[in-house]
Amino acid sequence: MSHYCAIVAPMSRSRRVATCLGLLLATASALPATAQKPGEIALSGRVLTAAAAQSEGRATVLLFDDLNVSTAAMEWAKKAAIEYVARAPQGSAWALLTTSGEPRLALTSDVAAMTAAVAKVTSHSEALGTTAATQTTGLTEKMHGGGSNDEVLQNHSAHSLDTLGAAVAYTAALPGPPVLVVISTGFPVDFPANGTNLNDPVRRMNDAARASGVLVNAIDPAALDPALTSTDWQLQEGVLNGLARATGGTLEDNRNQLASAFDRLASNPGLTAAGDKLRQGLAGEKIDELPVVVAPAAWKASQESATGSHLIVIVSPKGLQFAHEQGGNRQHLRVAAVLTNAQGQWIAAREGSILLDLSNDTLKKLDASGIKAALELPAPPGAYHVVIVVQELHGGATTAMAANLAVR
Repeated sequence: MSHYCAIVAPMSRSRRVATCLGLLLATASALPATAQKPGEIALSGRVLTAAAAQSEGRATVLLFDDLNVSTAAMEWAKKAAIEYVARAPQGSAWALLTTSGEPRLALTSDVAAMTAAVAKVTSHSEALGTTAATQTTGLTEKMHGGGSNDEVLQNHSAHSLDTLGAAVAYTAALPGPPVLVVISTGFPVDFPANGTNLNDPVRRMNDAARASGVLVNAIDPAALDPALTSTDWQLQEGVLNGLARATGGTLEDNRNQLASAFDRLASNPGLTAAGDKLRQGLAGEKIDELPVVVAPAAWKASQESATGSHLIVIVSPKGLQFAHEQGGNRQHLRVAAVLTNAQGQWIAAREGSILLDLSNDTLKKLDASGIKAALELPAPPGAYHVVIVVQELHGGATTAMAANLAVR
């Protein structure tokens, strides 16, 4: 029969985890074939690689919104970005994207190449005629004037949304945890003169960004203009602020903080620390900061392999620090596991995300049952060593566990 370990209080976690792992070692080689249980989250996220887990580099994507940022603001942003790249720690890696599509640079650790790519970025906002309204204090009048101006701006904003979504998808495919930094003054999504808006596309983009696990930070290189009304500011920066909030990121538009914005938002000390702990845990270092237990469950044959290990990772909500927003309790968990053979070679590796946005009632129910994630590690029969790492990315707290595992 399958075995499960109950959630326990943090004070007795170490002893119970050891018991569970001993149970795992004893029973994983003879697991019955039963289906995944209701309430489990199957983690089939991106496949980890040894390079991704062991690299000291930080993958950062810079998206320059060259269709909306004025020439003067863009020059400041380029100068600040080049200075940031020059002083970034060894092993850092960057990619460069633009909303116009050119220039573009794939992920690289070459400082000279990244510097040259940033230097080529050019503002196209003034050349777009009516879209230059987003750079002026007359934005509201332009927007409420209707007619062709409204239609052109709406098409332009829809294109900008598409490029933002594509940038999130590109960043999500990079070795984690990657960071996307959007350099933009924003763009309108509400068009009252025509009776239309882009709120639904914005909502879908934010949901997709949240589900991707990518943290999005934004920098408004024009910063706050005292002449702008609150309506103007919302029209210009609402998309950036919403995308950053959806992913746990930050919008920086304080003139006094712009000089150091890239260092703070692109490097992201929180994610850097979490990445370090992930690598340490997968390398075998014991970390015990979250109430987590692991239980073996039934192996379910897949197309990858007819044998392997099916593990249930159970996290107690009582040990998590939730962000409380709009009546919900939000948290982002990462679960990663690596199966190695006697020679230390990686046989299977999986990483997945659990994005939580829980009501108070649901949170109370999970306090009793725990948050369950199902991990499938396909492997041929043999003796293995498994390492499992669980992190909460809002604060970086981590637990890493290891055990010997037999697959038959």
